[in-house]
Amino acid sequence: MLSSLAKPLPIILFAHGGVAKWGKITFFEILEFHRLAEQGYIVVASTFRGEGGSEGKPNLGAGDRADLLNLMKMVQELPEADAEKVGLWGFSRGGGLGYRVLAATDAIDAAFFVGARADHLNSKRRAEFDEFVYPDVVESYAADKDAALTSLSPLFWPEKLSTKTPVYLLHGTADQRVEAWNSIAMARKLDALNRPYELLLINGGSHTLIEHQFRVRQEMDRWFAKHLKPEGL
Repeated sequence: MLSSLAKPLPIILFAHGGVAKWGKITFFEILEFHRLAEQGYIVVASTFRGEGGSEGKPNLGAGDRADLLNLMKMVQELPEADAEKVGLWGFSRGGGLGYRVLAATDAIDAAFFVGARADHLNSKRRAEFDEFVYPDVVESYAADKDAALTSLSPLFWPEKLSTKTPVYLLHGTADQRVEAWNSIAMARKLDALNRPYELLLINGGSHTLIEHQFRVRQEMDRWFAKHLKPEGL
């Protein structure tokens, strides 16, 4: 509990990468939660339905979006939390989920996406995911594969994203899992719509950007402080 004199703390929601049996929160990410908490944020994250012993069946569409929105509502009710200052940090699949969250709510004050997929339809890994991933986690996939993947791909509906949420797009140019053009193309869409965003491409950077950890931290800290702590804490 905060004392009566203490300020409520801004919130950062984290959406992890991977899906189904590959979906998990890593030890490194937990260390980052602690680091951000030391800066005066309430940091929250969870596995999504059907992962790590959670109830339900993995769902890459409406299911995981509902899980993240419900998590946000829960933490906003904490007396220690500033419900009006909410940030979203998404990595890989979590960044793709983040776009869908921004299409569902204006409550996110700043989004920070690392290696986020914006287009499932034209991914070079589509054949692999067609066989091993999508049939089990995407609704109505067998009925119309292209339509199902388009609904998950914000590159085809950028106008639906919140007009109020500034988005930071961070991508490594050597990302072999989610190609950097996903963030480049998304930035062009946001620019055409005159939406607030920043794009940073790290030359030679991998999917996780672990080898550029200091730069990632530097940019994330700056972004969240700018939008969640305008008056400082």
